[in-house]
Amino acid sequence: MDKMLFRNFGGIHQFMVGDEGDLARIDEIDPARWAATSAPLTDLHCDEGFLRYVDPGTTGRVRVSQIVEARDWLFARLSQRDVVRKRAEAIPVAAIDDKGEAGAGLRAAAERVNREQKVADAKVITVADVQAFKGGYAKLLANGDGVVPAEVVPEEAVKAFLKDVMDVVGSTPTGAAPTASTPTG
Repeated sequence: MDKMLFRNFGGIHQFMVGDEGDLARIDEIDPARWAATSAPLTDLHCDEGFLRYVDPGTTGRVRVSQIVEARDWLFARLSQRDVVRKRAEAIPVAAIDDKGEAGAGLRAAAERVNREQKVADAKVITVADVQAFKGGYAKLLANGDGVVPAEVVPEEAVKAFLKDVMDVVGSTPTGAAPTASTPTG
């Protein structure tokens, strides 16, 4: 096993995370030895989605344990961990480990994003394609919220039926809270 490399930053020696092997070893360091056991998210320059993930309690800070949990989440889903060091906007879909349940679900999702976005190079998944898919998904008929807006139904007869049902029982605009005068079923 390689030695752990530390560098002096402003008089404090810190463990250097240079690749996936170093990242795998972060929990070998006593949390008291980290430069910060809790860092403000505003001081970190990275993807906002990642910051929301590592701060599920919305405290505005990231703790050592949350960084270790994020690493564990990532490692459970990647078979080719060297993609981490490349810091690219795209990773090969083949780098997602489909042997375990967590990775298989993520790989299926990546393949679906590529299929739905009609990606030319479906061998990689990009942040931009995921964000575009996510933005358009709420407009799809089967977005999982149980609401079927009439305007997204392609068949005119079914669309007319849904409008008739809404006229009889009432409806709530998408995203609005039901009111006492608006039956919800």
